[in-house]
This record gives sequence, C-alpha cells and structure tokens, in this order.
Amino acid sequence: MKKALLGAVFSLSLFAMLPDVRAEGVFPLRYQQLTDRSQPCAAVACRYFTLLPPPEQPQALPAGIAGAARPYSTQFGSGQLLLVLAGSKAYLDTDADGDLSGEAPLVQVEMRSQGNVTVYQFAPVAVRIPGSQEGVRTAVSLEVTSMRGREPDAAFYPAGCCGGMVQFGRSRCRLAVVDGDYDGRYDGVFSPSSDGAAHDWLAVDLNGDGRMDRGADGVGEVIPLPKLIQMDGAYYGLEVQPDGSAIRITKAEPKVGVLDVGTPGAEVALLSDCGAYRLGGAEGKWLLPEGDYVSTAVNLNLTDRRAAKWTLRGTGNVGGLRHFRIRVGETLVQKVGPPLTGKTTVTQLSREPATGQSIVMIGCEVTGQAGEAYLPGVEKDGQRQPPPRFRVLDQRGKVNASGLFEYG
Repeated sequence: MKKALLGAVFSLSLFAMLPDVRAEGVFPLRYQQLTDRSQPCAAVACRYFTLLPPPEQPQALPAGIAGAARPYSTQFGSGQLLLVLAGSKAYLDTDADGDLSGEAPLVQVEMRSQGNVTVYQFAPVAVRIPGSQEGVRTAVSLEVTSMRGREPDAAFYPAGCCGGMVQFGRSRCRLAVVDGDYDGRYDGVFSPSSDGAAHDWLAVDLNGDGRMDRGADGVGEVIPLPKLIQMDGAYYGLEVQPDGSAIRITKAEPKVGVLDVGTPGAEVALLSDCGAYRLGGAEGKWLLPEGDYVSTAVNLNLTDRRAAKWTLRGTGNVGGLRHFRIRVGETLVQKVGPPLTGKTTVTQLSREPATGQSIVMIGCEVTGQAGEAYLPGVEKDGQRQPPPRFRVLDQRGKVNASGLFEYG
C-alpha cells in the first residue's frame, strides 16, 4: 500500500507542474478512507468469505488457536484469501502464502452488540494480491457478524477509494473510483461479457448532495467503471490512471445505433462500457453508442384517460435483453411488453403421509414478448393494487378452492 501511495504522491506532483492541466481535462484524485461497508462505494465491492469444511482447514495456524479456529476462504485476485476466526479475534493471510502461523491478529476498532448479534469491525490491512506482480498489495477492511447459535459471517471491502472534484462541460461535481476487482489498480473497465466482479467502479455525485447513491436497478451514481459517460446530453471519454492518482476527461462523439423495444411507456435500465442508462419515453426507441450492453430491469408504464399512471415492475429476469449489441447505423428491434402471458405455478411444500393431503404453494408468472418477467401486482400512481384472485378447479370444472394471492 505504501508503494501505491508514493506513486499517487509522485503523480499528483507531476500533474501540479503541468500548465493549466484542468483545461486539458486532467483532474487529480486523492486516496480517501472508507469506514463503513454500507457506504455505496464500499458496498459495491463487498465480498463474503465461505466457511471451509474441517478437511480443508489450513495446516499452519497462529499458536494457541487450533481448537477454536474457524477457517474461511474467498476468491481474491487469481487465488484464495484465507481468514481464521477464533472468538473475537481474526487472522488474515496478508502475504497470500497459505501460512497463517506468522500472522498477528487484526486490530479491532469497534464492537457493536444488539440482542444475540455482535458485529466486530477491524482496522484496514494491506494484503498481497495472489498472482499479481511481486509486492503488489491492496488495502481492505474486515467486518465479522456473530450470531448466537450460528457460524459467524465475514465480509471484506475496499479500505479506501480515490476521489476529487472534476468538470464535465459546465458541471462541476465530486467523483471517485474504487478498486472493485482487488488487483491494486483503478482502471478496470466494465465488460458485459466478463465476470460480474472483474471490473472497477465509478461514483459521481450527480445531484450534489454529498452522497454517492446506487440505484435499485444498478443505474445510479455508483456504476461499473465505463470508458464513456453521458452528462447533460453530451458524451465524455474517461481514462483513469492505474494507480488512481488522476482521471482524464475528454469530450467524445461516439458512433451510435438504435435500440427499439416497440412499446410506448417502457423503461429499460442498461449497463455497458459506454456508461449506464435508464431509458424511458413514449416511443420506446433510443440512440445508444456502439457497444455491448446488459439490461438490469424492464418496467412498463401506461397512463389512462383519467391521467392515472399504471406500472408493472420487472423481476430482474429481462429475457432477450439480457445481453445484446448496438451496431453503428443499425436498429436493434427487441420488443418487450404486451401481449403479456400469465400462468400459475404449483410447488408442493409438504405431504402428510397419514391423510395423503399436501400443502402446495401457488404462484403467478407474467411475461412479455422478449421473455422478460414481471411481478403480478400492478401499481396505480405509485400505490400497489390488491393482488390477483385465483380459483382451483377439479377435472369437471368444479371450484375446490379460491382466494387472493399474497405479496411475498
């Protein structure tokens, strides 16, 4: 971590000597600590450890804890990061050699208890990245949640991010980049076809409220790091220094194509290396930069004659919009929405051997033209309406049971 910080200081000094660097679109960034994994910049890169079964317990453990040790592991870089918990103490394999015998316990900075739950917060620690260049490390923070009668849960998140003030045209705002793939770099651009965690993150305080908020559909102020971003109707190219010490922002004019979902009132949320988009409008047709995209949400909206707005929300299963490509000068037609198909699902939960009677769960699925799925409950002016009714018929059409679905 010390090496990375020295590199950042050197880069900042270099940019300070350049004439009018801001006019060229180069903005220095400074390392800032993240103290709470619920912060959006930390939460997007938070990862959990998995408890290892007894046969996989590390052989080399710190002295005196073998009987109480609970070993955990998680993917980190190109290898595994080992963690051992022993009561309120935590030992992390900081040099990634699989040997914890020489590791000191992490420094506990906070303990919070409520009822049967205790949360332990540990100070940031530098960890060597398996498979990386010799000596490359990144700093992480650890949080352990212990509940009486259960094995503890352990999670780690970035100990910091690199941030500063930047300029997009006439808009000045706060920006930060996060080492989301834990490779010691900050320039990992998102690719829709790659591993969902194999990229870094970009946070921009668009509304100036001092927070970096992540939207429920993944399209908000914290998004996978793109090479291109749209701000105030214009496009800008982004180039982050590998050590996170600066970002270059340049005006861009990307080549575009068209996405046509064929349904007025449709809303589509998209992620790509060309930025994040929440698309809406009466026509259901939009210009997008050339590139690969994934959709995170599809919703439907309709306004009736009385100006009431009806909304059908997607489940996250976006069907044919899961992964697609926009090509220059071409229109991709991927129709969503009506006609909608509804069907019920039946799942047997239990069966009473003595009587032969079963308890079953009856569900409801609604899908659109692209195979995208929607929640069966509809909203009117933002208020969820009563759930649909159902009837259970026998082979002769006689009603055996009826009732209302319940929102789960």
